[in-house]
Amino acid sequence: MPDVAKGKPEGICVTADGRVLVADTHYSQVICFSPASEILWKSGHYGTGDGEFIYPIAITVDDQGRIYVAEYGGQDRVQQFTADGTFIRSWGKLGSEPGEFQRPSGLTWMPTGELVVADAVNHRLQVFDGEGQFHRILGGPGTGPGQFHYPYDVSFYDGKLYVIEYGGQRLQVLSPQGDSLLRLGQGGRGDGCFAGPWKLNASALGVFISDTNNHRVVRVRQ
Repeated sequence: MPDVAKGKPEGICVTADGRVLVADTHYSQVICFSPASEILWKSGHYGTGDGEFIYPIAITVDDQGRIYVAEYGGQDRVQQFTADGTFIRSWGKLGSEPGEFQRPSGLTWMPTGELVVADAVNHRLQVFDGEGQFHRILGGPGTGPGQFHYPYDVSFYDGKLYVIEYGGQRLQVLSPQGDSLLRLGQGGRGDGCFAGPWKLNASALGVFISDTNNHRVVRVRQ
């Protein structure tokens, strides 16, 4: 990253054409890199207006190439941009009602045309369309099937949602309707355990989880 003195980035995604988008959290901006690691553009600075950020933490793209960025820090919302970083719209605010967020920390796009947001402190997922219209809530506080304890990230692959719980210390797999299909992991240091799992990505290669406080990446086979 160009600068890290104030803090380090927390969100990353790769576009269909190989560009790397980084939510540069503590510098209140998004940076777009070429596949050769050259900076193509930067978007945003500290603020609460359109296209500005406090702490951008999660980033993803949809099948049209539009970019979605979630931020926290009092201006908890999702912003949408064109593929070149031009602001389109935003939605959400700090709160616990439908369409409101408390630390939205993970994003994933489903090919059904829906954006899923991991609303961490509200212990739930929220689902919107590509224009920011609220569709439904999945989960709620708890440790049972389909419930969450600080869901920090979400990833969609092969018809399923994969959610990592920072507080629950587990990986949970759900249907797009919120039915719990699998729960894996517990707090600890050994195999099959997590300590502060922070981010994940699901693909044909497996589910890769940044097991932060264990200082490792865990791969779970599909």
